[in-house]
Amino acid sequence: MKNHQSKSPLNEDVLGLMSKEEKLFSLPQMEQKVTRLWNSLREEALFSPELVALTQEIIWETQSLVHSLNSYEELRKNLTRRNCSISFKKYFSLAWFSGEILKQIHWNEEENEEKLYLAALIHDVFLDEKNSHFLTQEGCEREGLTPEETKQVFIHAHQAAELLRSYPGLPLGTDIIVEQHHGDIRGEGFASINNNKLSPLSMLFIFLETYVEKILLPQGQDKWSWELFQENFTYPAYQTFLNILENSEKKAA
Repeated sequence: MKNHQSKSPLNEDVLGLMSKEEKLFSLPQMEQKVTRLWNSLREEALFSPELVALTQEIIWETQSLVHSLNSYEELRKNLTRRNCSISFKKYFSLAWFSGEILKQIHWNEEENEEKLYLAALIHDVFLDEKNSHFLTQEGCEREGLTPEETKQVFIHAHQAAELLRSYPGLPLGTDIIVEQHHGDIRGEGFASINNNKLSPLSMLFIFLETYVEKILLPQGQDKWSWELFQENFTYPAYQTFLNILENSEKKAA
């Protein structure tokens, strides 16, 4: 990670000695840290020094585990085996695919990986498990959200970006990814994919969030189709991402 993030003794001394299996075994403990962070941020609406340190520890542990894995399937099986929540599965899946895409498109891999990890961790902090996914207005109605819950979906991206701006030494542009992750420049709106006025990293994040949510949906809840997924992403900027994921799908098959 960059210099503005201080690595704790735990990260440097323990993580470096842990095997991949030990890191996977510790996923429930990491989920507890993530849940504690989310709950504290909702209560405090500010990154205190304690929460900054906790965030840095989580991101460092995430990077250490992701870099030790050979495939997403390996991660997915372990997240499922350890009964992790959908929100935690989504966070780690976004981290995995962010790293995979960045490795192949050569977009300042180390710097942008940190931004995408942090965005993945914070972007839905003001949503609960029920509505913490890429919801359109029709989706809110279909899932029976109350007017208050629907309003929260509408404004949560802006709220999360404002919260993130209290993070000392925030990597440049991370708040923009979070603010635009529902496809609206101002961070207020329902989920929208086709907006080519967003930052490149915001478009990548939207693409990955949509993909991750499709593959994490419980079997039978939604009809998954790679062809249907491709049809949703029509801008040329998405074609490289689609090609990388399609190759990954073929390798996993």
